[in-house]
Amino acid sequence: MSDVSAHELLSNFALALAEGAELEPLLKGAVGALGRMLDLDRVNLFLGEDGAAGMGSVTIRVGWVRPGVPPIPGRLATLDFSVVPEAARRGRPVYGTSATEMPELKGARETLELIGTDSILVVPVMVGGEFWGAVTASTVGRRRDWSEADVVFVESAARHLAAALRQGKLVKDLESVAIVQRRAVEASERAAREAEELAAKLHGRARVAEAVASATQFLNFRLNSPGLMAAFAEEVTRVLPAADGCVVYVAEEGERDLRVAASYGSGRVTEVASENARIPAAELRCAGVAWSEGRPVSLDVSGLDELLEGRDAAIRARVKAVVRPHDVRHLVAAPIRVGDRRLGVLEAIGCREEGFGPEDREVLAVLAEQSAIALRNARLISELRASNRLKDDFLATLSHEVRTPLTGIIGWTEVLLEGAGQDPEDLRALEAILSQATLLDRLIGDLIDLSRIENIGLEVRRLPVDAADVVDAALESVTPGARKKGVGLRRDVAAELPRIDGDAGRLKQVLWNLLSNAVKFSPAGTEVVVSACREGEGIVLCVADQGAGIEPRFLPHVFERFRQEESGAGRSYGGLGLGLAIAKAIVDAHGGKIEAASEGRGKGSAFTVRLPIRVSGFHRKI
Repeated sequence: MSDVSAHELLSNFALALAEGAELEPLLKGAVGALGRMLDLDRVNLFLGEDGAAGMGSVTIRVGWVRPGVPPIPGRLATLDFSVVPEAARRGRPVYGTSATEMPELKGARETLELIGTDSILVVPVMVGGEFWGAVTASTVGRRRDWSEADVVFVESAARHLAAALRQGKLVKDLESVAIVQRRAVEASERAAREAEELAAKLHGRARVAEAVASATQFLNFRLNSPGLMAAFAEEVTRVLPAADGCVVYVAEEGERDLRVAASYGSGRVTEVASENARIPAAELRCAGVAWSEGRPVSLDVSGLDELLEGRDAAIRARVKAVVRPHDVRHLVAAPIRVGDRRLGVLEAIGCREEGFGPEDREVLAVLAEQSAIALRNARLISELRASNRLKDDFLATLSHEVRTPLTGIIGWTEVLLEGAGQDPEDLRALEAILSQATLLDRLIGDLIDLSRIENIGLEVRRLPVDAADVVDAALESVTPGARKKGVGLRRDVAAELPRIDGDAGRLKQVLWNLLSNAVKFSPAGTEVVVSACREGEGIVLCVADQGAGIEPRFLPHVFERFRQEESGAGRSYGGLGLGLAIAKAIVDAHGGKIEAASEGRGKGSAFTVRLPIRVSGFHRKI
């Protein structure tokens, strides 16, 4: 196997994934390229139903067979979960020269004999620590000794496939949301067409027809905006010539009581009479009937005395003050519903001699359908926002709960290191524990910062900051790791730099992130340079390395959340892809700008931070 070809395969796969290539062709191309590159006879990607394998079965999602080699029969394309090697389910590769003699595959021995498999390599596909399936690479009629490079390469390919599957699932979820939105738009367009058809049938009511179309357009353009229902109540009053006001009633799921959501003009009589409380539908002589019977209803009354019969005198006085010097004479109401689900009632009120006719009931019914779409979408968006808040709260709570024991692990490990003897095995074990625990603590810190950015914001203090001190503090943090890896660090800070307005801790977090990334992606024997100088009315901080570099096509995405670029075959640097996104948020909060530059893979990279010396309108929180 050629390292260059393996590198190119994985790089091209990562780029295609970043550019949003279609999932199925991407998987098939990767599996086929894997088989040809490793000179195999069969390569298959087994996956569980809907992605995760759970405890059921795994089935061949895509496969490749060398010409002349018989494919796996359809009846053998599905494997019971129990025959998958335990090691693979836990994330470790399983391989051997003779598949039928491997104890890990004894549950699948009969199947392997039937399909003539000789040597086999099974690499798990893990998504978020969860077993989704496996990549199987095998030979038929010939035995093969698997090299460490073979295993590492297939493992790297499996990680790329896992990323593609994860992205495919996200795309599928987004497509589901898009379908819901498209259906809502289609329903809105259908209702708009029906409104136009109805208006065309209303002979002599051209002005009303135009008003209906205007109200429909009004809702479509102001979908889910604040105060939508109040503005729509005003629009309905304008649409109906006999209307002097309007009331929008809404009902909670499964309840028979109505609540005034918005009112306009003489419609305020109901809001005043209800005193912002829930109203039993049976007490509303017009809107209540429309609600219970699910049809448009009109009602003529002698006045407010008839409507308010039995009410307290003080309430009757307040209500009459709303419509004085006129009186309520006519009511027309239509249910607000989506299919068989009732969301509320739209009611128009008239105070003049002219009443509401059959055409007005039809017009109001159309407008009620339009408002139903707006109400439903507003509720869906409200539920989505509530769900996002719960997710963020859970993430923040979980992060804090994990960080508490993790702090103890780090602290006691440092204590043990201080008291450890000279046994190299003990020292290596403790250093590994401390390194991994510190990495996990950083990841949790990034998650907490991200949650704060999305919810309450990161706290940013405004104090005079010495840029040289920030550089020195960041260098001190990364020096041990750089020295251990054999990467040099060089400081190039101009003398007598002016102080800047900012948060020293947050700015150190930015530089530490850039420096630790530079060290992580730099090979031994190279040098990382951190510099600081004045440029006009600002300070420029730069971290440059001679490491892995960044593909030009990936540069626009480098500061996006959860976006990472694979830097080489068989290498995985970990992390969640949050550090640079958080760094950008901190720099933005300081009124500055952060940029990334690279001439390409293997040519190093440079990250430049530009900060103003004085910040006008300083953001306290991100």
